[in-house]
Formats: sequence, structure tokens, C-alpha cells
Amino acid sequence: MTRLSSILRTPALRGSLWALLWLMAWPAATWAQRGGPSIQVQANSRSIAYGQVLRLQVTVMEAGGSGGDLEPPPLGQWSVISQSRQMRYDGVSGRSQTILALGLRPEGVGSLTIGAFTLRTGGQVIKSDPMTIRVTGDGPKPPSPQGVFQGQRPDGEGPDELAFLAWEVDKEQPWLGEQVNANLYLYLNRRLSVGGVQASDINLEGFWNQPISGRSERPRQVTVAGRSYVREQIARYMLFPIRSGELTLPAVKLQMEARAGFGRRRQIERTAPALPLTVRALPAEGKPEGFAGPAVGQISLVATVDRRKIKADQGVQLTVVTRVRGLVKNVPPLELPDLPDLKSFPPTRDEDSAIRGADQLQGTRTATWLLRPTRAGQLQIPALTLPYFDPVAGRYKVARSRPMSLTVTGEVAPEAPSGDVAAGGEPAAERPGLRTIRKESDLASEGRPAYASPIFIALMCLPPLCLLGLSLRSRLGGKGGDDRAQIARAAAGEARRGFGALEGAQGGEAFTGISRVILHYLSQRFDTPLQGLTHDQLRDRLAALGVSEPTARSVVEELENCDFARFAPTGSRAGEHQEALARARGLVDRIEQEIA
Repeated sequence: MTRLSSILRTPALRGSLWALLWLMAWPAATWAQRGGPSIQVQANSRSIAYGQVLRLQVTVMEAGGSGGDLEPPPLGQWSVISQSRQMRYDGVSGRSQTILALGLRPEGVGSLTIGAFTLRTGGQVIKSDPMTIRVTGDGPKPPSPQGVFQGQRPDGEGPDELAFLAWEVDKEQPWLGEQVNANLYLYLNRRLSVGGVQASDINLEGFWNQPISGRSERPRQVTVAGRSYVREQIARYMLFPIRSGELTLPAVKLQMEARAGFGRRRQIERTAPALPLTVRALPAEGKPEGFAGPAVGQISLVATVDRRKIKADQGVQLTVVTRVRGLVKNVPPLELPDLPDLKSFPPTRDEDSAIRGADQLQGTRTATWLLRPTRAGQLQIPALTLPYFDPVAGRYKVARSRPMSLTVTGEVAPEAPSGDVAAGGEPAAERPGLRTIRKESDLASEGRPAYASPIFIALMCLPPLCLLGLSLRSRLGGKGGDDRAQIARAAAGEARRGFGALEGAQGGEAFTGISRVILHYLSQRFDTPLQGLTHDQLRDRLAALGVSEPTARSVVEELENCDFARFAPTGSRAGEHQEALARARGLVDRIEQEIA
């Protein structure tokens, strides 16, 4: 025993024993460090002044990199103004450490609570201890400790603390047809972030609506009932009420995922209440004659002609531009007044609408008429008028264009009746007036007169050959009635072949051919000569033969379009005769359906 004591007193041996004891204790210490997960919350102070920032540190220890889920407590009494996260891994101990640093600003004074943080990992649930922070100074009463996810206030007064949805309009009592700008806004608690927003269908019955893609406003912070929100635009519309009385913007349901700070996302749902609107009827007092539509907005008319001086055998283009600050579709098409010295042909119309600025719909309608003088001298185009209602002024007004004058020189050629033969029996090709017009037509193909074309000659020969064949067959076969019926049934097919032969024609040749095929078809189909009739006489005759009034009117309009090709001041646009061929084929189909 004495010898053992002396040995233990040896310095070298005593150091070796201490090293051995440390080595024996190290695995135990390491094992202790590899215990279960833990969570610790520390604050830089337990008492701060109102307006100061509390620094909070949350330390999570886990075995390995198990990646547990850290859930924060409700922080309704605090604003999270900063946050950062750091992760470390100790290879010796085999544990990971996560440090979450938060900067919190109190929303009021008094004893404010920070609830327990919850860690869920490996099937375990671990909670930190809650803590109370004393906030001193002058400040408001703190909000509910349940945080922003408490939802609608239980007393039903004031807006939802989390989020609410609402319609907003720039007019609550618009006039009939007046533009109303409607926006659907989401008011979101500024401590929240949202995603996965889905809105229900929006039924805007009673309105003509123009939805607008994209946002016109950026999210911005607003104060409602003493609370701070971020207002985001969900949808915007330009609405035009189509009837007067009580209309309603419908209730809209919105579903979204919301998250406070760094917590989990939660599914929430909010509904915008319906918003009633009172649409005022347009006043009866002061309504001008000819008002229709409803033409509502600010409207202007601009009329121009392509030239002020023309020859008697030429035409002029009248273009009228109608500009509408509002819905152009509500404005009726402009009609020309009676022009005793000018013959007008059906107009072409073009319509366009665009958004000007952030929230104003403006439309433009362009109408172009072809006018042909009926006499020489100074001719007048009077001011054109369009009555409308100005919702800003609250009264009716009349848009007016400027009057214009035309100087027509030379002799006006007599108007040729439709067909191959004039009313007096003289062939149309021999009439001096028409021969001169065709020679000067800008629509002639490559300078060659229409009557020199092989297609024109074939079309000229087609009617007499058909009549000759009909006569011979009638005499030889003795079945005149049956032959006439057969020719009538075959008239449509022959007309379609004639239209096909005109596919490659150009300019005046094409339009002259279309006119002749139409008249030849009608004469065969109804077994009666229709050449040589004026347009009015032809319309009445077709109606008497069983053709409906709209179809008869369309036939006459198409023949007038073909006639006008001789008077157009410039060549026809590309593809115009193809459009005329398509319309002519459609007329044949309509007549066949009506007669059948």
C-alpha cells in the first residue's frame, strides 16, 4: 500500500492517470451531447421602450440534419421587421444547430407576450417557454395576442384584421351607357404575404364590360379604420350599364394562402360583398330629334373628301371619322342625308376601340362613301350631324362636321340601265356615254378596254347562244315547257361557272362580267328578260317573281357596286373583285333557297 502510494506520487504517472480518466469520460460527455432535440429562446432585454426593437434569438439543436419544422407563436402584438437564419453542423457531435434571429417592434405598451415556439422533429413535439416583455412609454393599446390569423372581428364592426375584399367604383349613380371604372381590391394585413390567389367567376349581368389585363396600380400601404393594410388590385373593368335602374356588382369569393412572418402558409377565404349601383335613365327633356343608341360620351365628327375638284365622269370619296370618348358600339352608324346632286353608294365601315391613359375607353368609327355627281357646277355636301348625350355636362349635344363644296366640270354622262340592252332597245355597248366612261376608267386592266377581252366576248355571246339553243330545242323536241324548266334549274350552275371564269379577271373587266352573269342568271331562272330595267324596276320585278325584299335589295346593291367601278377615282384595292364574286355567289344561293 505504501509502495502504491509512492508510485501515485510520481508526476509522470499521475499525468497519465488523468489523461486516462478524461478519455473514459469523453464518450459519456459526447453521448450526453447527442441527447434529444432542444429549443431555447433568448431576448436581449425583458423591458424596452415603445418604438424600440426587441432582439430575439431562437436556437434549435437536433441530431444530424433531421430538418424539423419550427412553428412560431402568434405575434399579433409585434411587427416582425427583420429576420435571419444560420445553420451549423458539428461533425464531432453529429448534431445540427439552427439559430433564428428576429427583430420585433411592439404594437402597443404594457405587458406583451411572446408565446412558445414549437419544434416538430422525428415524431417529437418540443415547445419553448413563453416570455413576457414589458413595454413602457406612450403608445396604443396592444392588439389581440392571437395575431393576425384571428380573422373577422367577433363584434362584426370594422374591417377584418387579416384581410378583406371590396369593390370600388368611380361612380355610384352613372347615366345609362356611361363608363364606370370598377376595381376589385384585396386589403391585406401588412405583416402577411399571400400566394395561390383564386377568385370565383364574376357575373357582370346588366353591363357591357371591358376587362383589362394587367394592373394599373402598384400595391400600396393604406390605413383603414386605424389599421394598416397593403391594398392590391385583383381585377379591373370598364363597365357600361345597358339598362337603367338598380344594378349590382356581384359578391366575389377569393381563396388564397397567407403566411405571417416565417410561419406556415394557411388557407383563408374572403368574400367581397355585392355593391349596388343606381343607373340613371337619360332625360326625356331636351332630347334632340334623331337621337339613338344610346350614344353617350363625348363625340366629334370629322368629314373629308379626297379632292375638291373633279370631272363630271369621275367620283369622289367622302370619309367621316366618328370619335367617341366612351363605347363606340352604342353609337349608331352615321347615315348620309339626301344629297340631290350626288349619288351615294353603300359605305365601307371600320371600327376600333382602345384604352387611352389608365382608365378611359375611346372608340373610332371610319365610314367611306363613294359619291358620283349628277350635274356639273358647284355642289354642296352639307354638315353632318350626330346627336348624343354628354354625361359630364348632364345634357344632350349635337356633333357636327364642317360643310364642304365640290367643283364639277364637264358633261355628266347619262346613267346606263342594268344589263346588255338599254330601256329603248339600243345595245349598251353602242351608247356613246358608256363607251367614253369605260375608256377612261382607272380600273381597266393594262389599258385594254373591257370589250376587247376574250372573257368579255364569251360572256356577250353566252346569252344569245343559250336563247338560240333553247329555241332550236323547243322547235325540234316539241317540249318547250319542259326545256324552259330545265334551263331554269340549270341557271344556278351556269352562273357559278360564269363566276369561276371571272376569277382571273381584273379591274373593270371583272365587275362588268359579274354584273352580266347576275342578270343572265336572273333572266334564265325566272324565264323572263330582265335586261334593260332600271335598278328600281329590277327590284320591284324580282319581288313580284317571289324573291324576298332583302334579297332583291342586295341584288340591286351589288349591281350598283359593279356600276360604280367605272366611276371610282382610283383603281380597286387588291382582292375587291374576289369579294364581289363571293357576294354574287351568295346571292345565287339565297335566291335558289327562296325559290325552292
